[in-house]
Amino acid sequence: MGWRLNLFSSILLFFQMLKEDLSQLGLKRTLAKLFFWKKSAVPSYIFPDTLKAEKYSLTRFDCELKIFDKSLIDFFDENYRKSRVIKAKYYLSRGYKGFVLWQAGRIIGDLWFTVKQDVSNSEKLSEHPDLKLLHLKLDKNEAYAFDLYLLESVRGKDLATCFMASVIIQLGKLGVTRVYGYYLKDNLPALWIHRLIGYKELPEISLSRFAFFRFSQKTKSADSQ
Repeated sequence: MGWRLNLFSSILLFFQMLKEDLSQLGLKRTLAKLFFWKKSAVPSYIFPDTLKAEKYSLTRFDCELKIFDKSLIDFFDENYRKSRVIKAKYYLSRGYKGFVLWQAGRIIGDLWFTVKQDVSNSEKLSEHPDLKLLHLKLDKNEAYAFDLYLLESVRGKDLATCFMASVIIQLGKLGVTRVYGYYLKDNLPALWIHRLIGYKELPEISLSRFAFFRFSQKTKSADSQ
């Protein structure tokens, strides 16, 4: 039954995102998101203890971090994409955890993660499919952070950078020793956020997508290392 619910949620999410992308991006750019071949993707990692909290303070944006839970589901800004709310519910059902960016009683951003915990821990977490795709394997107390989103009206002025860095710092306080992520090389905002924060880059992989389906392969340069 749980599998069916997750499958239904995945299909609902796909078509909601498709509807929103067609409205905001147009047909050509939407198709470019759904269908591409051998794009360069860069897996990367960072150690939380290398970041200084004062450099990435959210107080200058009048924001704070909150751990996301079901009690916050009704506090997404009214202009938030509906697909993000569906994603939040879906991610929780998969056992993933998230931080939200909180401002004036509303959620204006969200970022998700999964942590490799001690095998004796009774909590069963779903392994994120990106890990296999990126040829990554988490060790104990390492995390994979994914899917950062900010409300369009608050983007810019380094808020995304401070948001991501603040999440990494907070993960460090929770015992995480290393945080992995990735970005597509042609996504310049994501590239600069990762580099400004100080992520260390791993060998590139080739990533392809055909609607629901994604697959990857190591590049020749990655194989040689």
